[in-house]
Amino acid sequence: MMNYCRGEFHISEEESVEVAFMTREAKFKIFRGQSFNIVGLPYANNGFIMYILIPHAKGERALKSMVRHLTVETLTRIETSLIEEPTIVTIPKFELDFRSHLKRILQTLGVNKMFDQSNADFGDLIDIEVRLMFEMKLFNN
Repeated sequence: MMNYCRGEFHISEEESVEVAFMTREAKFKIFRGQSFNIVGLPYANNGFIMYILIPHAKGERALKSMVRHLTVETLTRIETSLIEEPTIVTIPKFELDFRSHLKRILQTLGVNKMFDQSNADFGDLIDIEVRLMFEMKLFNN
């Protein structure tokens, strides 16, 4: 169960703002390092894991130093050493949104017929009104 509260979020060493936080106690994948920790937060019915890196030191300098020392090899090694343990995670409340225009991607994969007005047939998928609106948007982009 997710709990919500308000609290201070430090955006720099000198400045903080009050924001909504979300807190959850559960088993998360964790890495505890010398200069930073990592927690893996599952989302989308455990289909994805978002890794949050948390430096031990505060401030922009500590964050930049942590990022500067990260490599693909280091992150890959860390990912294989994550352990799952009960943990309380509190982070600022946020929302993820991803959008993509799939036309170019699908055409690269060889899906072309649906983008060709003379060959596309969506008749079995959607009713006539929705199909006309869909086709107008699809072929006019």
